[in-house]
Amino acid sequence: LLNCSKLSMKTTVKKTIFNNLDDHLDFFKLDNRYFKWPWIEEHWKCLFDNTNIHLYGLYSERDELIGFSLLLEESDILHLLKILIIPEYRKKSFGKLLLLESYSRLNIEKDLFLEVEVSNKAAINFYDKAGLKKLNISKNFYGSGLDAQRYCGVPKFL
Repeated sequence: LLNCSKLSMKTTVKKTIFNNLDDHLDFFKLDNRYFKWPWIEEHWKCLFDNTNIHLYGLYSERDELIGFSLLLEESDILHLLKILIIPEYRKKSFGKLLLLESYSRLNIEKDLFLEVEVSNKAAINFYDKAGLKKLNISKNFYGSGLDAQRYCGVPKFL
């Protein structure tokens, strides 16, 4: 796994039981603030009490939520629905830490699957460095003319 001693500050990855939105407003707020197409409240509510949903928060040493990952465990894959690191913490290995911790804590032998907008070059570079395999382009995945690159594999950072 990632050598966390290289990180400039102490962080903690915590698994969260997602059973109501009121207890998880910080995740909802980050999603709305930093994602180009955030989920509406009803999408988040569909996750309540779903034992196949895995939500991990990345917390700073001051216990501030600085990122999160949201995964759906399906029969043959682990679908990464969302991953976010707030801008001031990007390019400091926190995304690697969060992705690897989220994946490894589930202790399952499934490929990670995800979609990312083709214009999101930073994310595409991140998943390429993670060693994930490009599968195909999903046309209009995010709306008219907004395609998604699909990835699959086990995350590995060199």
